[in-house]
Amino acid sequence: MARILNLILGPHRFATESPWSVLTAICGIFGAVILSLVATIIAAAVVIFLGPAGSAGCIATDISAIEGSGCARWLLALVGTSSVVMIVAFFALSHARQGSTPGNTLLMRDAQLRWWQYAAMSAGLIVVLLCVQVAISWISGVSDAELELGINYLKELVTGSGWLNWFLIISVVVLAGPITEEIIFRGFMFTTLIKTRLGFIGTAIITSGCWTMLHYQYTWHILIVLFGFGLALAYVVWRTGSLWPGIVAHAANNLVSSLILVLR
Repeated sequence: MARILNLILGPHRFATESPWSVLTAICGIFGAVILSLVATIIAAAVVIFLGPAGSAGCIATDISAIEGSGCARWLLALVGTSSVVMIVAFFALSHARQGSTPGNTLLMRDAQLRWWQYAAMSAGLIVVLLCVQVAISWISGVSDAELELGINYLKELVTGSGWLNWFLIISVVVLAGPITEEIIFRGFMFTTLIKTRLGFIGTAIITSGCWTMLHYQYTWHILIVLFGFGLALAYVVWRTGSLWPGIVAHAANNLVSSLILVLR
């Protein structure tokens, strides 16, 4: 218990020597996004020309209205392709400047935590998030059906049958997605902005806001929870000086969310 309290309230371990300026970082992010889009377009072309009949319709389908359309696997595969390319691109960026390493640019370094500390931290964050979501739902009177808008594609996958569904959930939603998002927002962006006058608080707000906007398809109730989750993950990064605890917590949250959809 003392170690957990020290992790939460003790002195932070954040120290970065990222050589990236805000301007060069923006250029780097823009380049990585363009590369990812090109890879996704190529993958989409493969789906259209080599996939089964009707695949082209999947590419044009509104992601919030594909439940039961059979397109979820294709769309999630495209997201996975984009995520892998982004991970590779940002690792390349972490070596692109003199003095830049995955450790000081992406915070990919040992957090010096034991497995049970990772588990306790992830479980604590998930419990708090669920409580906040329940409170918001109760206060606003929103129904479960409304909360699930925007994640119908996940609901279709996790409630469907077949090993491929769960392979995509684990590989893309639980692994590739969290790793990619944490590397971009709590890694590359965080280490660049925290050196400026923004400091920790301003950096946490901006990176959490950008990350929340990435999930624009969700209802405002979920977006509030996500913004709070982003702030919590930023705090974890600042306290531990490592991206790994945030990745683990993010992945655990996505796994629990998927399981909740199955049990509903």
